[in-house]
Amino acid sequence: MILLFLLSFSILLIILTFLEILFVKKILSIKNIKYIKLLKIFELITPFIALIISQGPRQVVGMTFLVFFFLSLTYFGILVYDFFKRKIDGNKFIINFIFYFLDVIFTFLSILLAVSVIFGF
Repeated sequence: MILLFLLSFSILLIILTFLEILFVKKILSIKNIKYIKLLKIFELITPFIALIISQGPRQVVGMTFLVFFFLSLTYFGILVYDFFKRKIDGNKFIINFIFYFLDVIFTFLSILLAVSVIFGF
């Protein structure tokens, strides 16, 4: 059951990852997408870290929320740090923050969708 949760959660994130990177490259024509790639890496490793940390099948879901929360805060901290160190300008900061905000919403919704499908909530 846990492996099914991880598989469904990971497949949803992988599909959203490809769509978002395609959108960024083609529509917005941003050349440097290292921050978006970092966020996507954090998203993809979230369920596996939660599986390692958790102690039971029901605890994996709660740990997934917790791990994603801390990894997304790490990403936001890196983004703010680079903005104040002048490694990125205000325009790139706004675009990366919008993608950060959307990814938090999409990841939260995909976790809820995976939980409802697997556990029948």
